[in-house]
Amino acid sequence: MSADVIAFPAARRRMQIQDAVAMLNETHGEAANAAWRNLMRAMADELLAVGVSTAEMRRQVLEFQAAVQLELCAQAEEGMLNPGRS
Repeated sequence: MSADVIAFPAARRRMQIQDAVAMLNETHGEAANAAWRNLMRAMADELLAVGVSTAEMRRQVLEFQAAVQLELCAQAEEGMLNPGRS
């Protein structure tokens, strides 16, 4: 017997997205690069551990990365529109 594994979409994990954005806003340079790589590797490992295919894992990681990028852009835009707010 086999079953398809359906993981909760990584791009919809709001708390993980917000945590990643906070980490990227607070960390810079090689430390930020290393932390980002570690985060993405951990996510990939987690997805593979629950039985998600390699192709699906890659798709999920890329979608998560895109969601983080969108949030970073939204925060930057908000900062430009409302410079006095944090």
